[in-house]
Amino acid sequence: MFDLEAYYSPENSKIDYAYRQLSQVIEEIARETSSPEAFSGDDHYREYFHTLAEYFTSLIALERQVSELYYRETSFDALYRANHEFFRDLLPSEYTNSYCNPAFAVDRFGMEIGRLLATFSSECRRLIFSAHHHERFVMYEYLEAFCEGYRTYCEGKRSDSELRAPFTKPARTLSVEKSRISVRKRFDPTYKLFHSIVEECCSSDKSYLFRYGVYISDNEIRTAEFIDQLPQSRIVELAKLIANAYQTGFAIDNKNLSDKSTVCLSYPIGYERIVQQIAIEFEALQLQIVNLSPTGTVINRQYLYDHRFSNALVLDRAYAEKALACTSTAYELEKANLSAYSGIVLIETFGEPTFQPVEQPASLRYSEEQQEIYQDLTSRRSQLYYTYIPASETSFAMIAFPSPEIGERYEEMFNDIYAVNTLESDKYLQLQEKLITILDQAVSVEVKGTNGNRTDITVAMQELHNPNSNSNFINCGADVNIPVGEVFTSPQLAGTNGVLHIGQTYLNSLEYIDLQLTFRDGYIVTYDCNNFNDPNANRKYIEENLLFPHQTLPLGEFAIGTNTLAYTIAHKYSILPILPILIIEKMGPHFAIGDTCFVHAEDVPVYNPLTKKEMVARDNTKSIGRKTDKASAYTNRHTDITLPYESIGLLTAVTREGNRIDLMRNGRFVLPGLEELNEPLDRLTLHK
Repeated sequence: MFDLEAYYSPENSKIDYAYRQLSQVIEEIARETSSPEAFSGDDHYREYFHTLAEYFTSLIALERQVSELYYRETSFDALYRANHEFFRDLLPSEYTNSYCNPAFAVDRFGMEIGRLLATFSSECRRLIFSAHHHERFVMYEYLEAFCEGYRTYCEGKRSDSELRAPFTKPARTLSVEKSRISVRKRFDPTYKLFHSIVEECCSSDKSYLFRYGVYISDNEIRTAEFIDQLPQSRIVELAKLIANAYQTGFAIDNKNLSDKSTVCLSYPIGYERIVQQIAIEFEALQLQIVNLSPTGTVINRQYLYDHRFSNALVLDRAYAEKALACTSTAYELEKANLSAYSGIVLIETFGEPTFQPVEQPASLRYSEEQQEIYQDLTSRRSQLYYTYIPASETSFAMIAFPSPEIGERYEEMFNDIYAVNTLESDKYLQLQEKLITILDQAVSVEVKGTNGNRTDITVAMQELHNPNSNSNFINCGADVNIPVGEVFTSPQLAGTNGVLHIGQTYLNSLEYIDLQLTFRDGYIVTYDCNNFNDPNANRKYIEENLLFPHQTLPLGEFAIGTNTLAYTIAHKYSILPILPILIIEKMGPHFAIGDTCFVHAEDVPVYNPLTKKEMVARDNTKSIGRKTDKASAYTNRHTDITLPYESIGLLTAVTREGNRIDLMRNGRFVLPGLEELNEPLDRLTLHK
């Protein structure tokens, strides 16, 4: 087991004496607030302080006992119960009366103080992870803030402005040291926390799952059980596929992998056996995984939605400048580790129940000024990141599988999606080149919907000066985005006009019903959906979740997906609306709003794998502005929106000479030579 006490010794040693003293103070607060007789103040505040004091006491006890011996001697059932107890008030069934719920807190304390205390309670939930991993220096900040807040209240200072200072102190306290620790966790080869969990996982005992210090649901347990029974040959095949896709991405994008020595891997909890094999495959590429980043079941998406703007309590220009300064210094101190970094591999899952958020008036929102500050902060933070980790030197690979949440046919679905993810690239590359041959003759592509779909949009193509050696489209195999199956370009903004309509889709884990975006010269000018009865609420929903922090976004990518097998599998299980964009983007034309696919790497030549033609449509009129003003050139957003085959009435390339060449009609490829792509669709029709 990785020795976290040794790793964090410099940080913990500075606060350990004060931490022990605060622990005693917390116990005293718990006693003082245990009954109304011992507390001079409003009973709602007494309950709030008592609830948090008891919570902190449990965390302190947990941090004290967590060890290798603790996990070995504590039964699986006991670990399971303890894990769920810490997260209990965030469960949907308990959240209504949780102090983390802004609506509940506002009802008890009023708008301003309720929001403040709900946000503080929410931030304290992160300490469950800290307690599991001996981050006492992190816990100390919140213990201190809580004690100061309690003392402030007991002294009769009970206004929002008086309570705000202590309860926002951890969020406001920015330092180079804190920023550097955050950077080290991501890029330092000596940080081996999750490596040790992966290495020590045991197929017969799933107790290791609780070492992560995050919410472990039955979903993670079933995932681990299923992955453990997969044949080793399949595990090896998948690991090799991922490693090869990652390596191929560098080759296709004309980037040098040999100068790099580290890579990040994000994976679902339960995939430890696969992670072990991926590490072996990357070692063969001379790459060490530095940041294992586990992901688990979201305990309550409404809770996350309610707190998506929680830093509105502290965000101002001084905060933004301090945050950037601390990050800049941390990057400089860790630049050796940053320069070794090659990119990230992401294994994602899908299948969680559908989610329609409830808009809570009690939740924090950014003011107009804060939106501007946030947009500027995001832009400058991105520029800083790419200064130390140039996009021209890094790549990625992504793959997705269903999770047990998807239903009873999970294992069957997993095997079918596995088949989609492991399709050979060669056949698709040959077929897709036929599309590119026509598309490179086009000045525009027209897309019209059918079966109730209202899409009617013209996408302007970039001018192609030398078609013999250049192309506007990339021919995608199973490299960075697994599975195989798309061609894409950065469209010309001027002349891109019309309506994009999707009946039902999930974007960034949120459902959109009847989403309609209208483009004029490549930018969104109007938008609407039917999620709510109130038209204003619908527009606000799009503004806060799809466009934020911008008022509009450009069309950064246009693509045509060719993976008809994936489409038929989606229909087989009726899971089309909930598929991740990684798969669904291969099932028809898709439109990405935001930046192009070549963000921060536009000047690196990219070549098509078959023709070796350079793909030259890497910029648009917005991104080219980086030459003079990087801050305004990028949106730091890229959201893919796919029009499924069943919604496509017509997909037509319009050539320079005015000829119209249909690529698709009524959901079928009609360009000669692409008949093979229709075979899965025809089988689907026969089975209906």
